[in-house]
Formats: sequence, C-alpha cells, structure tokens
Amino acid sequence: MSWNQIAGYLSKFKIITPPQNTIVETLIWAVFNEVGIKLRKEEVKIQRSVAHLSIDQILKSEIFLGKRKILNTMNKKLGSYKLDDII
Repeated sequence: MSWNQIAGYLSKFKIITPPQNTIVETLIWAVFNEVGIKLRKEEVKIQRSVAHLSIDQILKSEIFLGKRKILNTMNKKLGSYKLDDII
C-alpha cells in the first residue's frame, strides 16, 4: 500500500465532529454568556450544523439579536466544528 493511499484514507478523519452533547452544552453556555438566557438540553437539537430551539418566540427573538456573537463564541470554543445557524 502506498503512502498516497494511506493519506487519502486518513484524510477522512482529519475533521472529527465533537459529540452531540458537547455541542449542545457549548451552545447553552454561549447563549447564557452572550444574552443571559438559560436554556435546557431538552430545548436544543442539532441537525446538519444548525441548532433548532424549542423555546418561546420572545426568547428566540432575543437569541436572534445576539446570534452573530453567540455563533462566533461557540465556533471559537469548538475549534474545527462550525455551527452555521440557530433557528
């Protein structure tokens, strides 16, 4: 087996996605630090790099206003994994 074949195979593992629980906890932490809203784990679902929140519309509006800061804080903390949106 040549080195190119091995390198090609190992490149699949270059970006490792953190566990779902870690992503949810980091989002909860970032939302609390940036806008002061405390979320519960049951209210957050991550699908395809998008966070779906099951909360009151007023709270969603507050989070939407600080979304850019939340995403920046969260993406810095998670490193190679990037959350694209919060809805």
